[in-house]
Amino acid sequence: MPQPVLLVGASTRAMAYSALRAGLTPTCLDLFADVDLQAVASVEAIPLRDYPNLLPERLRQYPTSTPVLYTGGLENHPDVYLEIAKERPVWGYLHPDPMRGKSVRNPEYLDSIARGYNFRRPAHGTPRSGWLLKPRAGAGGRGIRLWNGEDVPTSHFAEEFLVGVSYSAVFVRIGLQVQLLGVTRQLVGEAFTQAPTPFTYCGSIGPVALDEDHVRQLDRLGKALVNADGYLQGMFGIDFILCEDELYLLEVNPRYTASTELLELRMGYTLLGLHCQTFGYDAPLPAQPPRSPMLGKAIYYAATDGVLPAHGPWSKDTTNVWNLPTYGDIPVAGTAFRQGDPVMTVFAEGAVEGEVWRGLQQKCLTVNCEADST
Repeated sequence: MPQPVLLVGASTRAMAYSALRAGLTPTCLDLFADVDLQAVASVEAIPLRDYPNLLPERLRQYPTSTPVLYTGGLENHPDVYLEIAKERPVWGYLHPDPMRGKSVRNPEYLDSIARGYNFRRPAHGTPRSGWLLKPRAGAGGRGIRLWNGEDVPTSHFAEEFLVGVSYSAVFVRIGLQVQLLGVTRQLVGEAFTQAPTPFTYCGSIGPVALDEDHVRQLDRLGKALVNADGYLQGMFGIDFILCEDELYLLEVNPRYTASTELLELRMGYTLLGLHCQTFGYDAPLPAQPPRSPMLGKAIYYAATDGVLPAHGPWSKDTTNVWNLPTYGDIPVAGTAFRQGDPVMTVFAEGAVEGEVWRGLQQKCLTVNCEADST
């Protein structure tokens, strides 16, 4: 019998498809209950006003033997996932205090690891002109802004603003082994996605090839993080920036990351299955033929207030968890959006990065024409 799992997070569609590729049976609790998620899994939408605090209560309707996997920023709410972990297995990062103390979500702790292992980090401390204010409980670039001279609130920290190319690396730790699974380029604040701020995460393209020195640095960084934080296990992501050809560690995402599905579909096997093996489940690792050299996804944000029409080009997509979709995270028809809200995700593939980039731009235009007509 397939292993049932409970998936929780702001958006669980990508992780649910990965779970199905790994032979799991997912039940999902998230904010959106998107149409393409409902097509493949049992889904319960949690109202934004109740998220994530209502998750432990809602999970109590399911057998306590069913494990939970989380994604989408839940690592910023340790009180929630620790309450869940008292009642059922959690296959993921379980540091008791990831916002304070020694954990990979703490920027000061990452600074100490970087010093100990001789890795570069942006400067932190008293802000200077041109620096950033970043929320301690942030995800996806939300809440990041330029410092304007005010006192730094306790909910934020000040960081040097580095100009360069943003990337995300995905690792898995199984036992004592740490493996770099792949690297993608991050799309941040891209105009064609109507991203509401210059720092908003709006997609990924990959896998990308880095030079051997940067690959060695990433490999050493992944092992250093695992050595420093014993709670880090299974799948995790590292966001970094190449600035003047130097690698700077930005943050660690200790869970399934947004770029994982691109790596899975490109390589033709399930990475989430490797994550589950860490927690004692011998997931099948089915293989599929590799796809085009590069895949991409972009999140389109509403350019104006609007309502998603009943029909659009996204209505033609078929559900196959091993296919690269054209559209993903598709809301229920009639969903209302405010300017700057995420509408849906588009996908593209190609031989080179520029081809994927152009494909994503064209797909975003098709959503723009439909989603913003009210």
